[in-house]
Amino acid sequence: MVPAGGRISFADIAKQTPLTEQMVTRLLRHAMMMRIFYKPKPGFVAHTKASKIFINPVTNDWLITGTEEMWPASTKTVEALEKWPGSEEPRLCIENNTTDSIYAFLGAHSERAGRFANAMVSHLKKPEHDPKYITDYVDWASLREAQVTHLGVGPGIFAMALAKQHSNLKVVVQDMAFMMGLLKLEHPSKELKGKVTFEPHDFFAPQTTSADVFCFRWTYRNWAYKYSILALKAQLPVLKPGNRLIIQDNILPEPGTGPAWREKAARSGDLSLATSFNSRDRTVADWKKLVQEADPSFVFMNFTLPKGSALGILEFVWEGKA
Repeated sequence: MVPAGGRISFADIAKQTPLTEQMVTRLLRHAMMMRIFYKPKPGFVAHTKASKIFINPVTNDWLITGTEEMWPASTKTVEALEKWPGSEEPRLCIENNTTDSIYAFLGAHSERAGRFANAMVSHLKKPEHDPKYITDYVDWASLREAQVTHLGVGPGIFAMALAKQHSNLKVVVQDMAFMMGLLKLEHPSKELKGKVTFEPHDFFAPQTTSADVFCFRWTYRNWAYKYSILALKAQLPVLKPGNRLIIQDNILPEPGTGPAWREKAARSGDLSLATSFNSRDRTVADWKKLVQEADPSFVFMNFTLPKGSALGILEFVWEGKA
């Protein structure tokens, strides 16, 4: 209703909604105190830089997903903890009265699934999630001619950046079929055709595509421990000695190891995952334990937390028997 380059009166907004002019005024003035909209003159509203962001459909879907999916699920947290204190099933399932997984449920509700997919994309486009924080901080050149399988989360932004920067690599992007249909996939440029391909695949199903590197980028934080283990175990059928596992994800700091404001933000994010997905963020030690439990043949190689990145990188090599 608020034009991108202009202004509109509270009265005109009220005419287009079920609200009274008084309530429109009260709501917008409250938003203005958070720098969302401003008053260009008495009785009128116009965009600020902050409010203008929400005109973007992707950002708008992120906002709606938070208010219509995550918040209702969070209200079930206490009830869920009382009824099923050891459960690893997501709160979203409880809120929606279903036993299906989150993604199976969303797959049957296309509008909600589309919003959720866009919400994930909005996160991946944040500066602190820039693909450079993995394309530049892993020794990809040492792999020589190699195939990388990127599992879950994303329309191919990372895959395109990786293939463009490292000509020795071919990248297969795998995600659930319905997510592939919802995401606006990044189509390979002429120079990258044949180097980046998309393949529908549920990463809980046994892997059938061989690769030299299996990369999970910001994937596991939406899944409880048992599901994360299942996803790792699903890759075992095609693993060969020397294959790499790379996980780029949030790293929960050990208590007292950094600024209090940063740890507070991390703890808040961790509890947000608990209330919506019944999952968690993990420390470096937690990540090592998770991977080792999936298969002791995974040997830890390296951990990197690039300056400016929201995500750390853990590298493992598989030394089992094919």
